[in-house]
Amino acid sequence: MKIRKEIPRDILKKIYAAENNEEYSRSVRYYPYFEIQHKKLAVSVVAVRQSRKKTKGKLHRCIYVKKVTVHIVGEEFCYFRDIDYCFLGGYVVSFNKEKKFDTERKRAVVNQYEDEQWYSVEKKYFRIYNCERQFLNIEFLNSLPEYKYCGFDFSTSDIVKYLENYKKCPQMEMISKLISSHYANSSRIRNLAIKDKDFVIWLRKNAAEIKSKAPNVESVINAYKNKSSIDYESDRIHIIHSLNWQYPNVVRLKQQMPKERRQKLYSYLARNKINLSSYEDYIRAIMELSVLGKEVIDMDDTKNLFPINFKMWHDIRIAQYAEMRGRIDQEYENRRRKKLEEEEKIMRGVAEKYKQLLCLPKDENKYIVLIAKSIDDLKREGKILHHCVGKMDYDKRIIEERSLIFFIRVADMPQTPFVTVEFSIQKEKVLQCYTDHDKRPDQEVEHFVYDEWQPLAIKALKKIKRQQAA
Repeated sequence: MKIRKEIPRDILKKIYAAENNEEYSRSVRYYPYFEIQHKKLAVSVVAVRQSRKKTKGKLHRCIYVKKVTVHIVGEEFCYFRDIDYCFLGGYVVSFNKEKKFDTERKRAVVNQYEDEQWYSVEKKYFRIYNCERQFLNIEFLNSLPEYKYCGFDFSTSDIVKYLENYKKCPQMEMISKLISSHYANSSRIRNLAIKDKDFVIWLRKNAAEIKSKAPNVESVINAYKNKSSIDYESDRIHIIHSLNWQYPNVVRLKQQMPKERRQKLYSYLARNKINLSSYEDYIRAIMELSVLGKEVIDMDDTKNLFPINFKMWHDIRIAQYAEMRGRIDQEYENRRRKKLEEEEKIMRGVAEKYKQLLCLPKDENKYIVLIAKSIDDLKREGKILHHCVGKMDYDKRIIEERSLIFFIRVADMPQTPFVTVEFSIQKEKVLQCYTDHDKRPDQEVEHFVYDEWQPLAIKALKKIKRQQAA
């Protein structure tokens, strides 16, 4: 289907005048206007980009102009060329071959792409005319007999959709003037207004509130049918939609309710203007109290689900939950501290039991050997030497008498961590010997650990085992 790509001269002049009032920018701007295509009213959009041209040694600002989209009223498809949509960058227009367009200053350029073909796509795409810019020739619409009395509000709705609906149902003009074109575009609003005159009276009475608050169509219809306020219906719909994907405890509770009670829940929250986050905390507190506390709270009782004074009961349940949680945490801390004290006592006993392994060679006076007696000893050693002896399960290995941890220190600096050794009681040998950052110590220290101290430690360990066996 052939689409005229030419832009009317009066439209070009308006674009040129508008661009002269704009600050220089290389970004693309779009100008919608009305015209006739295929003997039907069409909304076309012109893409404009500014550039700099050098003429006789001087830089002049010029514009590049191209018609990129055409939406014909009443047709299923729209038409486009040299434009694409990028998810990150938005609309992208290709400006290619240029053709000069004579104006008084000869600085306007009409961009003509050598490919004459227009491409079709569903009319819901490339609706660039829904932008902040006003149409360049609004008077053209009113010059057509069938749209003579059309009072479309360009800031609220889709002009093509509105004109299509207006052609089918001129009565929508009344709704558009009462509230806005956005609601006139709704088939539910139009059909109800045609069938029910009381609805039109109600719209006229509440027009100011609808214009200021801009509720959705469902809220307007429900407010009329249920004889309730627009705020109440808007809050109720917001609650219904929010409970479809967030607030897990309330959602879980809602799924267990019959349909009638769900509706009561929505009405209760909307009527009392209860914040969903607060109600989520309230339900969570009740569930936790029922599971962890001695009190069993019946969730089928409407007094618990829909308390008359929600703020008071919210604060009561939150306080009860906080008290119970604090008590449970304190009990846990007491058990943890008691267990830690028992483990510390066992570790000291193990260290005392195997203290004979601290023996040194008779001629040794450079190094000393210490044994880990507590978890704090392991943590300090691991923190200073940057290894894992204070973070892993070495304390359990000591308590279960699988391994012993020894600290090799320089005799002149007994309080300064130097080398850490893990000695296996079961295998009767040194398993690990590391210094700072899990590095092997120098040969002198390794000789001391493996060749001088280890044989004496093994001998002392065997002696302890024989005494135990006896």
